[in-house]
Amino acid sequence: MPVFEDASGRPANEFARPFDVERVRDREVLQEIAANGEERSGFAKRLGLESLERLAASLRMRRRAGGAILRVEGKLEARVVQSCVVTLDPVVSDLDVAFEVDFDVTAPRAGTAWAGEVEIDPLAEDAAEPLPPGGLDLGEVVAEQLALAIDPYPRAPAARLERSLAGESPDAERDEKPNPFAALRGIKRDGG
Repeated sequence: MPVFEDASGRPANEFARPFDVERVRDREVLQEIAANGEERSGFAKRLGLESLERLAASLRMRRRAGGAILRVEGKLEARVVQSCVVTLDPVVSDLDVAFEVDFDVTAPRAGTAWAGEVEIDPLAEDAAEPLPPGGLDLGEVVAEQLALAIDPYPRAPAARLERSLAGESPDAERDEKPNPFAALRGIKRDGG
């Protein structure tokens, strides 16, 4: 995946929506964001999409754990156009994704040295992410969630693989596999 950089050499977010976490204190903050045509075009290029026809999100930010955690809850809606992995025909997908991400506002910013030990409990809830070095960017939060929701292998509804590398149809091969229980039925009938 290509990384676009700004003049300082840092990765640039085509859909930047910086957010001051100090705005969230005792009450939750609601925010609606939507990408314009230029932002959608740049983001589609970053993700390797044919196009991104719509991207909008409703976000709710609130503090948890005595103010140490900033929770971003959201719902994004998008229309993406990808190339079918079989035919290269356009595949249109409408996405409606709910998500939540926690940020630890007390942890050292990403990219800074951490002096303490970190214990990981595999059964525990996911740990909060540290705030990025440049601060919280709601556009990038939405962009990451969209990237996770996109089908990595889109197929047009009528797309079929004609031949596998061995020269046989993968769909026919799957259908022609012998049923292991059919062999057992034969043994039972033979008196075995």
